[in-house]
Amino acid sequence: MKYEIVAKRYAEGLLAYLTETIGIEKGVEELKEIRETLRDIPSFKEFLTNQQITTQEKYDTIDKVFQSRFSQETIQFLKMLIEKKRMKEITDIIDYAIALQLSQKEIAVALRTAHALEGDLIEKLKRKLMKKLKKNVHLTVELAPRLIGGAQVFIGNKHIDGSLRYRLTELKEKLSTIKV
Repeated sequence: MKYEIVAKRYAEGLLAYLTETIGIEKGVEELKEIRETLRDIPSFKEFLTNQQITTQEKYDTIDKVFQSRFSQETIQFLKMLIEKKRMKEITDIIDYAIALQLSQKEIAVALRTAHALEGDLIEKLKRKLMKKLKKNVHLTVELAPRLIGGAQVFIGNKHIDGSLRYRLTELKEKLSTIKV
């Protein structure tokens, strides 16, 4: 649990930093390459986590190994992990950052309609949602005759109800408050 919290905090901070500097896409690609390097050469990770090796020696090694391959921002992040003694969690942090980046690129949208929609209308709606949300949209369509007419849209925790059933319920409530 503690490691998950650490990975989450560092990954969120890293993505915010990358957004302001080199961009998430480039930063995540570099992180993937670092993760592969650490998996391919386990002794390198052992070196970076070894308490008997000085921080400066680790910094120098990172500069020599990664200077020509990665941005200064990524190198600074690695050095910060060394300084904070969080190199043991680097793989978890990278994995969490990649998962976060993927979740920021795609969003699930559920559409409930009273009547079946044609495929081209669904595609048009999906394109409009992608343009509006600036994310890839994973659209699921569900037929819900109880709506009577119209549709409901669920985007994350947002709910837009344009169904006839909802409108009739609203009208009923307004009419019940009128005194005759």
